[in-house]
Amino acid sequence: MIISIWKKQDLSLVNELPTEVLSAIETTIEILDENYGTERTTEDLGGYVAVVDKAGIKQLKQKQLNGIIPEYIDEIEGAEYISALFLCSNDFSIVVICKKELIQSNEFNGRSCFKAKTGNMYFGSPVRNPMHGFFAKIDLQGAACVGIMGGT
Repeated sequence: MIISIWKKQDLSLVNELPTEVLSAIETTIEILDENYGTERTTEDLGGYVAVVDKAGIKQLKQKQLNGIIPEYIDEIEGAEYISALFLCSNDFSIVVICKKELIQSNEFNGRSCFKAKTGNMYFGSPVRNPMHGFFAKIDLQGAACVGIMGGT
């Protein structure tokens, strides 16, 4: 399942999602509207939000997101969902919203950023425990690599 949300009125397509998730989607749509206009279509610059399940992720990875790794993955606070930003070009992105369990099953494999509950960002393969494997710790203030962390 893929539900594409281009405009605020499209939120009605996913009104069964938790309030926190709807708020995150609405914030993203507002940013896209502000920068690319409220009448965006598939042919325009900007992008959209895709709410997906496991089958939807596989479909996106075979088409629109083929060969693209997430720029970042963020937990949606207060909900069991994540938000993943995929930059498809300089002026087009897809923000994927899905249940957190899909990232834990490594549906977004590849080199990406993972935000731990502590607020730290880790660059590396997203896994259940960010201390498992090697990650570059990112300073959120300066967006600079401040060291390499390893684990077993």
